Amino acid sequence: MSYQINISRGYRWSGDGSYSPIPLDEWNRIVDALQLERVEHREAMNPRTGEVMRMNCPNSIMVSADGPMLMWNDGDVLLCGSPETIPACRHVADALSAGIFGEEGETY
Repeated sequence: MSYQINISRGYRWSGDGSYSPIPLDEWNRIVDALQLERVEHREAMNPRTGEVMRMNCPNSIMVSADGPMLMWNDGDVLLCGSPETIPACRHVADALSAGIFGEEGETY
C-alpha cells in the first residue's frame, strides 16, 4: 500500500482555511532557481513480464540522481518516494515557503 506525502502550504483537507495552492509558474521558477533536473518521462519494468512501461511526468523533477521524484499537481507537490527521502526534499519545501504533510495531516 502506498502512502501520499505532499509539499504544500497548509493541509488541503483541514478545512481551517490555511491551505494556499502553489501556482505552477512559481513551481517552475523554484525548479529553475534550485537548478533541479526536470523529468518528462520515466521508465519502469514490470518484474513479472519484463514489459517496460513509459510514464509521462509533466512538471516533475528529480531532487538528486538517486533521490526521490517530486511532481507538481493541482497546487501541491507530490513526493514520489518513501518517507526516508523526506529530508532530501526539505530545501524544496523551504524555497516554496511550504511544509511537508502526510495524507492524514501529519507534518514532517
